[in-house]
Amino acid sequence: MAITCLVTAMTAESKPLIEAFQLKPVPQRGLSAWVGNEVCLLQTGMGAQRAAARLETLMSILTGIDAFINIGIAGGDRPIGQVLLASSVHDHTTGRRWYPHLPPLPTTALATDPANPSVTQEYCEVVSVAEPSSEYRKDCVFDMEAAAVLQAATQYTDLSRIQCVKVVSDNPQHPIDDFSVKNVGPWMRSTIPTVQMLIDWLASQEYKNTTDTFKTQVHRLVTHITELCHHSATETHQLRRLLERYLAMYGDLPSIEALGNLDSSKRLLKHLDDQLLSYPVNY
Repeated sequence: MAITCLVTAMTAESKPLIEAFQLKPVPQRGLSAWVGNEVCLLQTGMGAQRAAARLETLMSILTGIDAFINIGIAGGDRPIGQVLLASSVHDHTTGRRWYPHLPPLPTTALATDPANPSVTQEYCEVVSVAEPSSEYRKDCVFDMEAAAVLQAATQYTDLSRIQCVKVVSDNPQHPIDDFSVKNVGPWMRSTIPTVQMLIDWLASQEYKNTTDTFKTQVHRLVTHITELCHHSATETHQLRRLLERYLAMYGDLPSIEALGNLDSSKRLLKHLDDQLLSYPVNY
């Protein structure tokens, strides 16, 4: 049975999801995890190192997990309680970015906050920082775990099986100094329609642990391209990374015919990078 793993940081974030999906504790000392029908939940604690370590432990004892959804609070210059689906996740410390393969649904079909129907869900970049941030921007929100969760989860599956949902907990009008954990429960409950939509969408996708297939497809195309057009070792590494992102975002690789007119490695790499930058994150 395929299982979608929900990943949270705090007890206040976990409790509404545990109740909504009727999850039962996993009897493992030192691990805060719950499991139910086709859904499990891992509570990692705060910070990147804990997130990565706890996810590794869970994967070693629970079989059948083939998809991940990171869910939690974040700060940004947006309405309190707004639910956001990550169009990208940026690790502020390392500069690395991940681009989840977003569900092909208009935002009008996604969740709204029941307490405030005017606050619709949108796509947004999530920036993971090492310490709580009091910076507020309209183009992104800040959290502390998403990048670590995505980095860890990509060791077990590809980005087409990983999503990130955030709900705005602090903004310029209600800064982090005013944050109260008692408000987290209602905010997290407002994410449940979006989380359920993602679970259903992930379950509807035909999937048989495509990690090996994913790597094989990319490897074959890299080999073919480098046979046709010389790439240095660094350029070959860049090519592989760009194709991995392309496959995760578009769901397929570009045809060799589409790349055939690019007669130099630099032109080819720029072409792929331009394709990724032009990918529409709002449907």
